[in-house]
Amino acid sequence: MPMNRAKAFDWYNRAAAKGSAIGYLWLGRYYSHDAGLNEETKESLSLGSDNYKKHILSNYWGGVELDYKKALKCYTMAAEKECEIAECRLGYLYSHGEAFPSENDSAGGDFIDIEKNLVNAAEWYNRSAKHGYAIAQYRLGYFYLRGLGVNQDLNESFNWFLKAAQQGHSTSQGWVGYFYEKGIGVHKDIREAIEWYARAE
Repeated sequence: MPMNRAKAFDWYNRAAAKGSAIGYLWLGRYYSHDAGLNEETKESLSLGSDNYKKHILSNYWGGVELDYKKALKCYTMAAEKECEIAECRLGYLYSHGEAFPSENDSAGGDFIDIEKNLVNAAEWYNRSAKHGYAIAQYRLGYFYLRGLGVNQDLNESFNWFLKAAQQGHSTSQGWVGYFYEKGIGVHKDIREAIEWYARAE
C-alpha cells in the first residue's frame, strides 16, 4: 500500500498536539523535507529547476511546504521530550550551522540562523548518546577524538565509539579496530583490532 504522506502528516499533527515526541520529530522532518527520498525522486531533483524541486518536494511530503522555522521548533520540542533522534538532529544542525530561509526570503532575504556552535552540538549529541542512539554515540566519540566542543579525551572517545560499535555502527567498529591497533585510549591488542575491522566490513 503506497504511503499517504498528507494523511500521515495529519496524524503526526494530532500526536504532537497531545505532546508526542515522535509526532514532533516527524513534523520536523516534514517541515524540513528531511530524509526518505527514493532514488527516482532524487533523480528528478537533480534535473529540475529550483521551482521544480520545490514542487517535487512539496508533493513528496504530502503538500507540506518547506518551513525551517517550524522544523526547528518541532525538533526542539521533540528533543526536550528526550527523543534521541531529535537530540541528534539538533546536534547536527549546531555542528554545521545552518542559515534557513524564512517565509519572507524572496522579499527581503531574511534568514533564520542557527549559528555554528560546537559546544551546543556536543551537548545535544551527549544527550542523544546517553539515550542510546548509536549515530550520536559515534559523533560524540569523534568530538572527543578531535576536541570539538569538548576537551579532547581519547578514553571517552574510545568508550563512545565502542558503545556505537556494539550496536552495529560500522564506522565506529572501524574506529574501535584502529584504537586497538594503535593502543589509543585502550591497551594495544592486534587480535581485537582484527576482529573489529572484520565486523566493520
